[in-house]
Amino acid sequence: MAWTWDFILQAFKALGGAAENITVRKGPAGATIAAADPEKPVQLYAPENLLFPVSEVEVAGGRLKIKDASSIGKGERSLFENFYDSFAWSDRDREQAAAFLQAFDALPDEIHDALLDEFGAEIPAADSSDRVDLWLLQRRVLYWHGKPVLVPVLDLVGHDPKGLPYDETNGIFLSGTFAAEVHMQRKLLSPFGAFLRFGIASPERAAFSLPMELNTEGGFHVVIDQSINLGARLGSIPVPVFKTEGRTVRFSCVMVGSSRNPRLSRGIFYRIMKDAGETKPDQVFDNILHINQMSFLKLLDALERYDGGMIPTLKKVAHLQLEAMTWCIGARSI
Repeated sequence: MAWTWDFILQAFKALGGAAENITVRKGPAGATIAAADPEKPVQLYAPENLLFPVSEVEVAGGRLKIKDASSIGKGERSLFENFYDSFAWSDRDREQAAAFLQAFDALPDEIHDALLDEFGAEIPAADSSDRVDLWLLQRRVLYWHGKPVLVPVLDLVGHDPKGLPYDETNGIFLSGTFAAEVHMQRKLLSPFGAFLRFGIASPERAAFSLPMELNTEGGFHVVIDQSINLGARLGSIPVPVFKTEGRTVRFSCVMVGSSRNPRLSRGIFYRIMKDAGETKPDQVFDNILHINQMSFLKLLDALERYDGGMIPTLKKVAHLQLEAMTWCIGARSI
């Protein structure tokens, strides 16, 4: 028997969570959380025992469950499995995931192959038996200190690039006033990254480079991955995780635009490359920016030859990505 929303909240609070001034709404897009009283603040808190590492869960028979061998407690396990059975892993959720994957597969070959091979799209392989569940799972994930976790109740809070980021101190905490539906910034993303994760065209406030490798005139080999994070620091400035080994500099990601901090993208890259010994970091960064811009312009050119299905969404995503890259102006000294 499915648990009711009230019973979910009782169990969530009994296990140390907090959920104040919220209600659940079920619509065509699935369940979402809204403010019960828009005049009062919403408070949501999940302590560490209610942050479930993705490595501890599995999909069995179309259900999301805790692995039998996991040491997660009985109460937490019961809450997790009943929450996802009742509110976040329904047949409707899986149908929406399947529809996205089918639309992706139906793209013209030149578009489909480019997204996989050149743009680094991480889409579960078509021959994977649990493909729908894998893609639905990555839509649900939150990140706590860089680790992917699933969080009952907070899972239903939608992504908004202009929303508040959640606090990761001693768990995950979100507080604020909302006119209706509750939103938060679920992860730092570019428009292209938001498309891959949520299947939507979202006006994110930052742009991140496509994955690539290139050699500089100064003799350095630069490797850019697509693990978007700002998990390292230079002084007080959060920066991507990076590693210098000899003449190779590897970045977990490279930001190529930020509407909040237009000078930060170049500033971060310049500092890391200068510290490595590169004498012309400005030219290297401009080359990276140019490659990214040309990649999305070429994608738009190819998309113009087609219509229908996922094509309009991809056109919008490419425009949003290019717009986000325009917010790269000057260089902040770091």
